[in-house]
Amino acid sequence: MATPAMQRYAAEIFRLQQDSQYVGLNELSASANSSMQATARMVGRMKKLHYLEHELYRGVRLTTKGEQIAMPALRRHRLVEVFLVKVMKYGWDEAHELSDTFALGVNDAVEERIE
Repeated sequence: MATPAMQRYAAEIFRLQQDSQYVGLNELSASANSSMQATARMVGRMKKLHYLEHELYRGVRLTTKGEQIAMPALRRHRLVEVFLVKVMKYGWDEAHELSDTFALGVNDAVEERIE
């Protein structure tokens, strides 16, 4: 079962994969705002659950199973971004940064209401 943290990492990997097939651990760590040690531990856990593939010196990429756990987190992130821009009047650059933290407190009922 994927944890919320795994979903967030999967969403970050999915976003970063838009630019290249593999995502380096340094890049993932920076994007997820976590230490390299925490990122490496999470990658190990996700690999065991077949959410991603990890190739030394290339990085990680999501499997189909990993993409499936990334989608709800991405959806929630994007809904929160739109809410922050349209309702709260933040700029898109601010909304992107704020939505990572804000989305953690959004449950399914709030997500449906935002939609």
